[in-house]
Amino acid sequence: MDSNDARARAFKDAVTAGDAARLRTLFAEHPDLPGVIDAPWFSFGKPALAEAAGRLDRDMVDALLEVGADPDARSDWEAGPYSALHTLLDGATPQRIAFAEYLVSRGATVDLHSAAGLGRLDRIEEILDAAPERVSAPGPDGATPLHLARSPEVAALLLDRGAEIDKRCVDHSSTPAMWAAGGREDVMRFLLERGATPDLFQAVLLDDQGLADTILARDPAAISVRVRFGRSHPHLGGGDKYVWALDGADTPLELARRREARAMEAYLWERAPLGIKVVHASRGEDEAALAELLAEKGAVDTLSTDEVFLGLCGSASGAGALTRAGADPSTPDPGNGSTPLHHAGWNGDLQLARTLLEAGADPTVHDGNHDSTPLGWADFAGHEEVVRLIEGYLPD
Repeated sequence: MDSNDARARAFKDAVTAGDAARLRTLFAEHPDLPGVIDAPWFSFGKPALAEAAGRLDRDMVDALLEVGADPDARSDWEAGPYSALHTLLDGATPQRIAFAEYLVSRGATVDLHSAAGLGRLDRIEEILDAAPERVSAPGPDGATPLHLARSPEVAALLLDRGAEIDKRCVDHSSTPAMWAAGGREDVMRFLLERGATPDLFQAVLLDDQGLADTILARDPAAISVRVRFGRSHPHLGGGDKYVWALDGADTPLELARRREARAMEAYLWERAPLGIKVVHASRGEDEAALAELLAEKGAVDTLSTDEVFLGLCGSASGAGALTRAGADPSTPDPGNGSTPLHHAGWNGDLQLARTLLEAGADPTVHDGNHDSTPLGWADFAGHEEVVRLIEGYLPD
């Protein structure tokens, strides 16, 4: 059955909507559907069970298992296929761990990666006793068991069995210590104590100025590290796991602000270059700091296009300060050509949109990915007030 078949579309719609009753009805009415129940038809090539498990939808998981879903069915993700159980173990919360245990009770196999993620030391030993060469084997996202280690005890066992401490995953080119940023700082600290290569984000997560001193002495350029989708930094060895693990905190300084690590924030601010400070002050709506940073004539001209773009996106007050200092309000994102006005529209930030438009932002610019204007972004996101505002600035 093709994924565009009407029955297949109804199946996908029921799973996506979380409509377990509809799913049961479909499988009762269409005897061909069990043959495609594990098809990789959902985001990132996931089968239906992994899709439902990822959103902790127990009713749908139960319904899928009732109609024949394989509890171990994997995605076709080329970087490393993963099962429903695997989807719950990266960045796992107590709720996700509990759901993972429920899947195990319903028949999901605890393989080596799952055992590491669930903290099952006996199971890890059992598997490695039989196949010691698998200790750093790639699994979901091309991660090793060490990438998923639930606790320092799990990490210690894997390292003692020969796990490679800095081996990078396939999908994100990131180390086990980087993966531990998703709420496993105890594992991160342990890995660093055992010799893992540290980075400045980790120093912030651990609130360790001594570690930050060591990192910056070895790699002064680390103070300018930034992560964004599709882009990394030499300090991170090309790794981009932090794009997902840090909820959008793209610099160590921004991470310190969000974690309210005030001493670390002050430490990093003192050492940061102008561009990092401008973006940070804009996001924090610190008008006094921005005025001081931009007071020198030509200060804006020393900023990179990326820094101007991010500063303009940071806040209405930040955009106002930058445009008064000479920044072009339509400065594009070097990666995709979208402008700050596109992002104000997408986020529904009426005040920022107004500030940019009053400063002369061009509402007719098309971005490079979607070939759409700021009006198109705002309309697609459903922000009617911003739509009406932009419409008032369109040329006749």
